[in-house]
Amino acid sequence: MAGVKYSDMGVISRLSTQNVHLRSAIDQVEEGVIILELYPQHGLGPCIVFANRGIGELSEFSTEELLGCSLSKLFGPEKLQALLERLNAVAEVAEKENDGVVFEFTNDLLRAKKRSPLLCRWRVSCVLDESGRSVNFLLSVARVAVAAEFYSTKINTKDGDLDLEVSGIDETQRESFLGRVEALAISASGFAHDFKNILTTIVANLSLVRESVTDVSILSGIDDALEASSKGEDLANDLLSQARDPSQSHREEKDIGELLTTAVRMSTAGSGAHCEVFIQEGAWSANVNGSQIFQLINNLIINARHAMDDSGTIFANLNNIELTEHCVEGLERGKYLQLEVIDHGCGISEKDLGKIFDRLYTTKTSGSGLGLSNCQAIIGDHGGAITVDSIKDRGTSFKVYLPATGTTEIVQKDQRENTVYSGCGSVLVVDDDDAIIDISSKLLIKLGYEVEVANSGSESVTKYRRRLNTENSFAVVLMDMTMPGGIDGEEAAQQILDIDSNAKIISCSGYNSGDLVNASEAKGDPVFSGILSKPFDIQTISAKLREVINTVDD
Repeated sequence: MAGVKYSDMGVISRLSTQNVHLRSAIDQVEEGVIILELYPQHGLGPCIVFANRGIGELSEFSTEELLGCSLSKLFGPEKLQALLERLNAVAEVAEKENDGVVFEFTNDLLRAKKRSPLLCRWRVSCVLDESGRSVNFLLSVARVAVAAEFYSTKINTKDGDLDLEVSGIDETQRESFLGRVEALAISASGFAHDFKNILTTIVANLSLVRESVTDVSILSGIDDALEASSKGEDLANDLLSQARDPSQSHREEKDIGELLTTAVRMSTAGSGAHCEVFIQEGAWSANVNGSQIFQLINNLIINARHAMDDSGTIFANLNNIELTEHCVEGLERGKYLQLEVIDHGCGISEKDLGKIFDRLYTTKTSGSGLGLSNCQAIIGDHGGAITVDSIKDRGTSFKVYLPATGTTEIVQKDQRENTVYSGCGSVLVVDDDDAIIDISSKLLIKLGYEVEVANSGSESVTKYRRRLNTENSFAVVLMDMTMPGGIDGEEAAQQILDIDSNAKIISCSGYNSGDLVNASEAKGDPVFSGILSKPFDIQTISAKLREVINTVDD
């Protein structure tokens, strides 16, 4: 399989595991976390590309209302310019020091949707890539009353001005909680985007190679790799959904028994413990976020393993149950799935039993204290509940109640596009990632198109202008949405439309392109003719090009 390295598949495995922890930790914290594009450092400020649940709770803006908006949505205009003037200094210091240097300040200008601005402590840092180049700004926000519980660093403020003090991150002066969360938040800033770029290189190369392979065994291996990549894409999409609002994450009808069987197999692999699974015949399906429910089951099984010192037998039972009023606290009457996980391990003492769902509470020397709090958050977001019964030195039983459909039939999803459409004409590919430029060009040439490339938004505008009104003008532009330095994809697309109102531009991004496109449309007329989400294969890109190029303008 030319162009695909075993190490790339290893990256998928490592990043998939990391994603579970990133997604959970960032949304569990009370502190607000937002990630900004690098530019512009003037006007209304950079665009918000990531927002956790905490910033929504502080500001009362939903994450949908924040994504794609400028920093001015949250930061009062009185001192916005003072901060923007210092962003360049933040980036310069970060690149020079090449480590976790942060700028801290306080002001009372966190905008809230339905109340007066809040007095908050802000922390600003610049996220660097592996080469030490600035790629994003990370802002964390906490109300002063909350911040005092977590920070010991002195903050200087001056009347009428924004006073920023540079301070190194001193882990000995900070609670373990904030240290872990800050590190995870920084890692998460470019996680989904970079992960999807990696997946695009893998998926596109595999699909290209597949077109020239006839050996059945090789085709089977390629299809397995594509399926694994698809699961990696689901994890990246789930992280982006969690950045919006966990309750808004993608859900579909799932066979929970199948999820249980898979989770048990994976969570007991290499362990001395054995898990016996019982699934009631005719178990109902449920509308869930599959990766979240998988994570919940995985956490419960691993907890049981640890309680039994990785030996003995765990029992996992899945049954249909119809609850009456007040049968389980917080749940309405109706049809549910009951998942019970039983171990005969060390048990939980009565004094600890009421704390086990608290964030960061753990009795293990190596535990993170996130597992059970994540389980409670996940099942709560699904409209269910989790209960626990335990006897010290005897064992523990967790019961999960998940709202069920009441049927066993599962609606099948539409099959992915499987036809490769050839085409003709010139395509301008705009992306700052050379690997994406390379594989996109190969796919387009294979499909019959002529290809021109640009590594920045400004270069794309220049090349489009040169080709306009010639015999070989561009039929369509594939525009990456987020490019560090200069103008971003939306600005470049708007400048191209100013030159040629009939230009056809496809938004192509590792972020949720739909969110960014919707945000741009909210500002005026539609900028993009279509959306191509990363990762894409030869079938998907060929179908999207065919759709957009053949669209007749009104």
